[in-house]
Amino acid sequence: MGRMRVRDTARNRGQRDGGQRSAQQPRGHPARTRTTNPLDVRDWVVEKLPKEIYAELLRRIDNLDEAIRPYRVSLLRAGHALIEQPLRAWGLTGPIPNLPAYAEDHVARITAASIVSTYWDAHPYRPRCFLPSVQIIGVPWETLPNGVHVLDLDPALVRIALTKSPELKDLDRVSETPTLALYRLFGATQNLIRRLGPLALFNQLVQLTLFLFLATARQAPTKDAAERAADAADALLLEFLPDLSRQMTRTPERLTQMRQAFQQTHDHAIEIRKALEMTGVTSGILARARLLLGRRVNQSDLMRWQRMTVHAVAVDAFTMRHRLSVKAVRDQLRLGEKADEIGRTWAEFVTFLGGRPESEQQRILTALSPPAPPAPPPAAPSAK
Repeated sequence: MGRMRVRDTARNRGQRDGGQRSAQQPRGHPARTRTTNPLDVRDWVVEKLPKEIYAELLRRIDNLDEAIRPYRVSLLRAGHALIEQPLRAWGLTGPIPNLPAYAEDHVARITAASIVSTYWDAHPYRPRCFLPSVQIIGVPWETLPNGVHVLDLDPALVRIALTKSPELKDLDRVSETPTLALYRLFGATQNLIRRLGPLALFNQLVQLTLFLFLATARQAPTKDAAERAADAADALLLEFLPDLSRQMTRTPERLTQMRQAFQQTHDHAIEIRKALEMTGVTSGILARARLLLGRRVNQSDLMRWQRMTVHAVAVDAFTMRHRLSVKAVRDQLRLGEKADEIGRTWAEFVTFLGGRPESEQQRILTALSPPAPPAPPPAAPSAK
């Protein structure tokens, strides 16, 4: 893991279309690509009944488990080696505890989700079209505005990612090769930071890895080893900075605000259109239109509006006032309506889920959450 290579990895966020960008290029996708709006991925729930959504979520969770099953043993063994090898290099001679049995399913599933997220971050899922950032923990109705949840993805995309991802190659060598284990530890930590963002600060693997690299940078026996460790720590810390090239402006909150603003414009357009029908174009109506619809309205606009529907007048006035194209307005109004539908659908589902037995709730709520230890058995009654 060379010095410049680590720094470039942090800045460039991986490869796009098979080519590594230079450090001078901005992070994000290359020219002539776009990122799909998250709402166009999350809309799979629209027009589904809560029981249908529940069944589909279970199917997608099972799909994650089945897709990672062929790699499960090697994956868990390699995960243990990621921790063991660096600690051995530090001189630890005691036993390193294995992953508790109750945590294996969760760790394998979250690892699978992380691999899926990483793969689609670097590859278009359609020609010249990338997915938004894919969230790997929590539940799909609590997704960040700029992203989607791994359970929002079609199962076919999950299988493609786990079949093609290079992360599942050479897993058996990790436990036998300290250098490869350290390299994989760096990569696993880097991916966690990208997937979790600031929440990664509370992840124990991230904390351990940063500690190992920072401590090695201070106490390494050679200058070269210290510089490599310092560069690795620097690269990981850089990953906490947001990738603004992926920032979405059409978030549900902004789309809702736009819909409200357009509705107000539509109400004003009704008033102006009625006045034009009654009296035609007058200086009084022009003054009123400028007050309600913007100072850029002129007599020619009013004359055009006489031949247009109220909705067309509202779109025309809105595009003029906000300096947007008609296509942009229509797209954002469509997305705003979709955001409301998705929000309502998930709200109905959460109510439905709350009325189900606890065991059924937990199958969804804990599927992609950090594993919790099982409850201790009840204490035996004391003998009197």
